[in-house]
Amino acid sequence: SMVSAASVYRLAKFNLDPTQTVDFKGMPTPSNALFALGIWAWLQRSDFGLDLVYASSTVQLTTQVVLVGLLALSVYWQNAPIKVISLKEDPADKRRTWLQRIAALIFLVLLPFVKVLSISIVVLLLPVLGLFHKPNLRSHEIHRRN
Repeated sequence: SMVSAASVYRLAKFNLDPTQTVDFKGMPTPSNALFALGIWAWLQRSDFGLDLVYASSTVQLTTQVVLVGLLALSVYWQNAPIKVISLKEDPADKRRTWLQRIAALIFLVLLPFVKVLSISIVVLLLPVLGLFHKPNLRSHEIHRRN
């Protein structure tokens, strides 16, 4: 499938890139898998699939377009030049720690409402959180030396 090919390409590219020591360029393969798993599990646990059988053709078409769009996003963002904040612990980087806590808090707040879909939503937010992270130079240099 396209997702598998994008994942293989991403792993080869990631293993050859020495600049990805702390954060990632593109969505990591395990995070992409969690994104897909969260959506799949939500569709399985909700009555959405059963409702879709009896839905109008417009709703069915819209659902198919949304799912194909999510597939395209899954393929694209694995190798896109976007910064994705990692969840690696770095005590010297206070901003990363706060962004990680925000992601965990969003997950906990969403969990009672959207249940397993909260996993996918938090993964979707990782690149957004990456926009707010400017690495601490001291912390970044420590990781480069190691």
